[in-house]
Amino acid sequence: MKSAKKEKKKAYHHGDLRRVLVEEAAKLASREGVESVSLRRVATAARVSPAAPYHHFKNKSDLLAAVADEGFRRLHGTMARTASGYGKGKENVEGRLQGLGLAYVRFAVRHPHFFRVMFRPEIARAAEPDPESWGQRAYFQLIRSIQEVMGEEGEPSDEVMREVLYAWCIVHGLSSLWVDGALSLEEPYASWGVEALAEYVTGRASVGKGGGKK
Repeated sequence: MKSAKKEKKKAYHHGDLRRVLVEEAAKLASREGVESVSLRRVATAARVSPAAPYHHFKNKSDLLAAVADEGFRRLHGTMARTASGYGKGKENVEGRLQGLGLAYVRFAVRHPHFFRVMFRPEIARAAEPDPESWGQRAYFQLIRSIQEVMGEEGEPSDEVMREVLYAWCIVHGLSSLWVDGALSLEEPYASWGVEALAEYVTGRASVGKGGGKK
């Protein structure tokens, strides 16, 4: 009878290896920093040969770009599911926008190993501009939601983009502060919990009442 370990290694070679390498790279980057990631170390964590990752990735930068893309894919899916739960009526747009903010924070807290990699500047600079990338899809989702709240269609105005900046800074700032321990290890915020903090900041960051106004 084959051991579970042998079965697992065999499964990796039957289509799962790329996914496993991305997951292991994300965990390593979160635990020890992006600079600690190498194809060799990730191969060891995935229990495959040092040469195996090169069938899927050209180099470390290519692997980290895949980690970021997978993180954005998951974030976009989380936000899309959240948005669909509010319906499309005008009476739901404010609640949907707050829901998207809460979804963003929850994603970061539940998947810190991806969140820490997704916005690394060296990864963003190395990536080819692609409007169909998962990162751009998540970004456009936020823009469209704020346009709905403000009753705007077509190309986003400067006013909308100022509100996008404000909303994004609010949720990303809270997410980063919690994930990196500045809030999660600091009282009274740690006792209040990230869910309560997220509801508070997204509730106050109403479009048209925040940083977008001069």
